[in-house]
Amino acid sequence: YTPEEKYAFITLNRTFVKGWNDLVLPFDLSTSSATELFGADQVMNFSGISVDGTSVTLNFTENGDEIKAGKPVMIHFNETPSSTSFKVGTAILSGSAPVDVEMTSGDIAYTFKGTYGDTNLTGTVFTLIQGDYFFNYDGTEGAVKAKTFRGYFENTTKSSGAKVMVAGFNFDGETTGIRELTTDNHKTDVMFDLMGRRVNQPTKGLFILNGKKVIKK
Repeated sequence: YTPEEKYAFITLNRTFVKGWNDLVLPFDLSTSSATELFGADQVMNFSGISVDGTSVTLNFTENGDEIKAGKPVMIHFNETPSSTSFKVGTAILSGSAPVDVEMTSGDIAYTFKGTYGDTNLTGTVFTLIQGDYFFNYDGTEGAVKAKTFRGYFENTTKSSGAKVMVAGFNFDGETTGIRELTTDNHKTDVMFDLMGRRVNQPTKGLFILNGKKVIKK
């Protein structure tokens, strides 16, 4: 989708999975219409971050009455929708790019970004959401892509001394932890540090292997 403000009859082609999905729309849509149209049960906004030592939790609250054009949200499904094509009807398409939603706590900042087209993510730690799996990516693996009408999280902390890792996602009081940190075909021999960065030659310390914490002595 190339941003162009116009009145149009819209059919949205988008795949959703069971669990949490990131979503950005190029038009305004009421929350009630979205849940009915897609068959979802919840829509939530990125509302803040909580920092505890070297870990950070991304917080979400109920979306309210409307999903605004360009603003990424999280949408939840109890089951995977059977359709991938949704007839929205008539609406005004946005002529603007997606809106970044940044939340800060002290020196720490995370930004929820949306994309209207396939976007390669490189160079910074990103947290991508896919159902109930969460991925940290620091640019050292192969190309990771955010697909059309999706959102992604970027660590936008400016201070070089502020080092934290995403520990979980708090959806209106219900916290979900990171289950999987690898992005390269779920290798069983890949180890990560607590920042989600791949470690080729781990020394002593605490690491992540196959989604579990391990201590190397």
